[in-house]
Amino acid sequence: MLGFDRFTFTQSKSGCIHSSDVLSFNITNLPIQLRDGIVVLTPRFLQGHLCQAVLIAGCMNHIALCKASAMVGHASQNDFCTKCKATHDVLSTSKGLKDIFPHRTGEENRKFAFLYRKIDNEDGKQSFFNKHGVAYTELAQLPYFDMFEMPFWVGQLPSHVNYPAAGSLSADEYKSLVLIYLPAIIPFIWSEWQPVAAKEHEAALKKWRQKGRQTDLEPKIRMHENELSNFLKLTASLKILLGCSVCEVDIECAKTHLLEYLQGYQKASLQVSSMSCSSDL
Repeated sequence: MLGFDRFTFTQSKSGCIHSSDVLSFNITNLPIQLRDGIVVLTPRFLQGHLCQAVLIAGCMNHIALCKASAMVGHASQNDFCTKCKATHDVLSTSKGLKDIFPHRTGEENRKFAFLYRKIDNEDGKQSFFNKHGVAYTELAQLPYFDMFEMPFWVGQLPSHVNYPAAGSLSADEYKSLVLIYLPAIIPFIWSEWQPVAAKEHEAALKKWRQKGRQTDLEPKIRMHENELSNFLKLTASLKILLGCSVCEVDIECAKTHLLEYLQGYQKASLQVSSMSCSSDL
């Protein structure tokens, strides 16, 4: 795993902006017997080739990704996106929300990187960089590594989750949904819409009481305030239990989170049930 980031440590109006790069390599849970490398049989090395490190994935934000892959970055008009070739002027339009633009590939980026490297003058390099938005990066030396491809172990979700057209999710897709996508999305949804749901419920409840509580069932709130924190307890538990390795201390922690989630879920369910019962009475 490659971790990479940049930060500015000094800046002045009369001088250039200086930045530092923080680069780290992480090998998670590497067994002791593999620390000297493994022998891999390849067409070129029929007797085996000693492999001591393979770069699996890069973990970085958008700005760091552009720097690591030697791309021009988000300020560019034509090459601001690392996924596709959309131009910056369509970013805030309805067209920019659709996946209709040609995708970038690691192979194309690698080709431009080596073409850039062959240019022997600074003006030519700058002209090439302005046209294609790519310079040379040492990562281009890794023929198997694609900077723009999501790792295969991250499940790709259907376009219409929870709709019949999307079909049933696989176990891997459920895992990615609960551990990756929902924890990133739900906090924003709850922050924006839970207060709105609470006001709507309060207004509906007031109207229901004014009618004498005889016509309809008591209105139920759509989004409970505690549902977000309760869901994250489930996510924390599954994150531990579905990890590559786990120890006894981790299991106890996971059990605690899972129990708290179940208790929170039960409490929310009982509140809804009691609301229904009280309306029947």
